[in-house]
Amino acid sequence: MSHGAPRRYFPTHAQLVAAVARSGLDDLGTEIAPVLRDRSTPPRDRLVSAASAYIGFAQRRRAMFELMFRHDILVGSGADLRSLSLPMIAELHSVVAEFVGDQYSWTATVRFWMSIHGLAVLVANRALEPMAALIEIDVEALVIDAVDAVG
Repeated sequence: MSHGAPRRYFPTHAQLVAAVARSGLDDLGTEIAPVLRDRSTPPRDRLVSAASAYIGFAQRRRAMFELMFRHDILVGSGADLRSLSLPMIAELHSVVAEFVGDQYSWTATVRFWMSIHGLAVLVANRALEPMAALIEIDVEALVIDAVDAVG
């Protein structure tokens, strides 16, 4: 492949970066969707498993994870990244609604995602390590607390 080949398929930097982010969103969805769709597992357990998978993805693929949520870079790329993220959000919401009931399910979904996304960023960036010198940090326990907080 020549140095100029990517320019043929991605005329702008934003389009190239959006294509990379699309790949990451697709990979994340591939990991999380089966967990959320498993109706044989109680909703609370599905949320714990999905959150653990989300955090694991952030740890293993930190740069990709960061890029996927850099809307300041991705805006104007012409890519329809919402076509990948909205179905994941809808699936998450359906499990949260099962867990908490419908009346407050969107608020609970946002609170849950904020907690898990924040935890994923802290874990992936190893920002919790200084606290680990003072107290034991149990990420799985924090995930369970985040799930129980929305229930």
